[in-house]
Amino acid sequence: MNRFRFPLFLTAFAFCASLPTLVTAATYVPAVKTETIVGGLDNPVAVAMRASGGDLFVSESGAGRVVRITPGKDAKPQPAITGFPVGPSPEIAELRVGPLGLAFTAAGQLIVGSGGQGPEKDAVRLFILPADNKPQTIDDAKKVLTIKPGKEPTDSKTGEGWFYGVVAPPYAIFATSRGEASSGWISRSFIQPALGKGPETLRDLRPFIESKRLVNVDGPTALVISKRGELVVSQAGKFDKTPDSQLSFYNPSNAKLLLNMPTGLLDIVGLAYSPKTGLLYAVDLAWADDKQGGLFRLDATQTDGMMGVKAVKITSLDRPTSLCFAPDGTLYVTTLGATKPGAPEKPGQLLKITGSL
Repeated sequence: MNRFRFPLFLTAFAFCASLPTLVTAATYVPAVKTETIVGGLDNPVAVAMRASGGDLFVSESGAGRVVRITPGKDAKPQPAITGFPVGPSPEIAELRVGPLGLAFTAAGQLIVGSGGQGPEKDAVRLFILPADNKPQTIDDAKKVLTIKPGKEPTDSKTGEGWFYGVVAPPYAIFATSRGEASSGWISRSFIQPALGKGPETLRDLRPFIESKRLVNVDGPTALVISKRGELVVSQAGKFDKTPDSQLSFYNPSNAKLLLNMPTGLLDIVGLAYSPKTGLLYAVDLAWADDKQGGLFRLDATQTDGMMGVKAVKITSLDRPTSLCFAPDGTLYVTTLGATKPGAPEKPGQLLKITGSL
């Protein structure tokens, strides 16, 4: 049985057959080493690793492009997809956004969520990356998915927008949107498997989980699929000094909320499971108090029979936005960097973090 696992576990508590199994943990902080792979990035928001070749793809949101980076001594960002419109974030006036969430499908196609244009115009796009790494533009997208507003209870009222997080298990694409704060939709598009040598295809993108109604906190951001198959979602809440971020588990087939827990963090914007230990990690943007931002491990707790989460800080980071693990357990993190007087014009970075994660 796959579990939402934690280090030095003592006892597993299965609440019922439909709920995730969580494991209590002794709190410890591993020693880690942080290195800068690439600097000078313009508002990097997401990072994803291509299974074939190990290249990293980063949405350089402020520059309106996705770049390809091969980790190494002389790593440099190379344009992979360009031409994304860039506009203001709906919640953070200082943040310019274009491409946002990134994820690879099982067949190696790249999914890119976008922001900056607004409801009905922001999209989730599917790209087939060429073998020769020739740069593409948004016009090369094989599929462009947007959401149309409707009047039914299960419809988006605005058409959504700002698709911050995407995840692509073999059967569907899930995307978070912060375009309609009153609902906090998580949308879904089913994946039609490739026939023969043809590409995967996507069905319509439709609102699926109305997260704000279920957990009473604004703003779904990151998504990840647990090894047991739950859809794990972070709710960042408002980008202020309120520690309102929550962690939610959903059934990805019927949108049922299985478990929801406060984390005590300000703005969770990235989630990833370690391939080596199975532990769950998060990055906290902490927009309104950058001293609080960093990489955290999310440990299970139990108090008076109630399950909870304890966020254990692994290392401080300057406004981190996303994270992804390589198969060997190496962690890659994007950061926006400082916006203080005297800071570089483009302070964004791609970091490499190693240790017992």
